[in-house]
Amino acid sequence: MANADPNPERKHISMAFAVQEAREEQPAEGLWATDTDLIGNASGAGRGAVLQGVRFTTWGNGVQWENTASAAMAMAYYQQHYTDPKQKLPVDLTARINAARDSLKHLLAVYGSIPASVLGGNIAAYTAGDRTSPYPGGSDTGIGWTYLRYPHAASTAWTGLLLLYQFDESESISEGANPFAPPDRTVPDPHGPANRQCLPKAAMAHEQASSRTGGGDGACSAHPGCAGLHLTGKCCPTKEGMQLGCCSDAAAPPAPPPRGQAQGRGGEGAGEEAAPPRGGPGGQGTSRVAVCAANSGCARLGLTGSCCPTAEGTMLGCC
Repeated sequence: MANADPNPERKHISMAFAVQEAREEQPAEGLWATDTDLIGNASGAGRGAVLQGVRFTTWGNGVQWENTASAAMAMAYYQQHYTDPKQKLPVDLTARINAARDSLKHLLAVYGSIPASVLGGNIAAYTAGDRTSPYPGGSDTGIGWTYLRYPHAASTAWTGLLLLYQFDESESISEGANPFAPPDRTVPDPHGPANRQCLPKAAMAHEQASSRTGGGDGACSAHPGCAGLHLTGKCCPTKEGMQLGCCSDAAAPPAPPPRGQAQGRGGEGAGEEAAPPRGGPGGQGTSRVAVCAANSGCARLGLTGSCCPTAEGTMLGCC
């Protein structure tokens, strides 16, 4: 869908492989799969529905609905731009697109969102590894984790994009819903003051901040949540028009550090001094420098002092 490789022959080979039905005798062939929803919603609606889509990988088991929505978009894109009468696919592509789209519409109607999988079973069932079980523990990716039967934000979002892209086969495709397509217009430089009029949210944030501070300039010190993080400069909004989370009226100043901890961070008001490295995910250390100016995302926002983390140990989003 990004059209990064526009070679028709490679597109055709990829699509021909993907739309093949996965079979027990050839488990590594094709991505297309069929699941039966044995549970349905809280009222029992949808129980017994037979649904079609794609697996996460050729080693996987069960339809994964985020991939199905994006795959249906890719199939529609291929059909519009790369269909060649001389290159016959092993199946009817329109039928595959409709089956996936109708399955997603069904799930949306039954559940009010799209689950990651309709296969029941908890993580213990997945760990047991019995894919033939009626409730195998969700849709197995085949590469070390599973998608359980819960409402899923990405599956729901991709379904929305698919339905905006082409709601049914009678409608034309709307490329504006393709998240990989280049934008119709050049994206304005967010750092250029002349382009602020193209960013209405930034203007709104500035007006809201000005009204809260009585026409002030959005200084961090005027907002308890930001002042409590020892941020200086402009926060609400920043000079680039971004509203930091600490600007909220509900953001209270953080609790002071335990007695003696401030010394380890250079003391109160240490300003530009870097905080010591903090543990990263999974116990891994990090060599990130705390000072705002050393982190490009925070420096662009005009923040000074310690950001990554702050003196109170909070890691800002700009880090």
